[in-house]
Amino acid sequence: MPKMDEPNLAHAIVRCQAGDKQSFRLIADFHGERLYGIAFLILNDRGRAEDAAQEALLKAWRHIKRFRVRAKLSPWLNRILLNEIKKQGRRARHPEAPIDEAYPLPDTGRSPAQRVLDAELSAHLWDQVRALPQEQRIALVLRYYLGYSTPEIAQSTGWAQGTVRSRLSRGMVTLRQTVDLTLFGDADVKAGKR
Repeated sequence: MPKMDEPNLAHAIVRCQAGDKQSFRLIADFHGERLYGIAFLILNDRGRAEDAAQEALLKAWRHIKRFRVRAKLSPWLNRILLNEIKKQGRRARHPEAPIDEAYPLPDTGRSPAQRVLDAELSAHLWDQVRALPQEQRIALVLRYYLGYSTPEIAQSTGWAQGTVRSRLSRGMVTLRQTVDLTLFGDADVKAGKR
């Protein structure tokens, strides 16, 4: 989907606040896949992720009149989604789908053997991320998967920036202790010199 620029997004929000459902559909189409991806990475359950993303969009529609047009929409939607995820409770113990289903990844042109090794490494890493407490998992997904800054994570979650930094730090410490570095072929990575 082409990127919606800020003036068009602001105009769509104003129309939504006036009750225009079609304008909200544009917003939902634009943000829905990203919301699902975040939910899937945190919940690791396709059905629960779909439910959380849909419920977040429904709540956003119901409360769109409360949204300040000059604010950024993504953090507001993220916060609604994260609140919905918290309502759903702890993550499922039996995942339905691999992490690669969160967002389809493009073919990088790597050899089949290297893609298998990459998939094994990715699966191992995501297994370790999924084992983290939910708050640390949320922080790591927003930072390292979506590229959010500390202030953006704070705005999306409602946490103080110090809390964001703490959860990122604790999550990374745990990952460094639990990730099997022998899966990495690079000697510098094995030695912790990354």
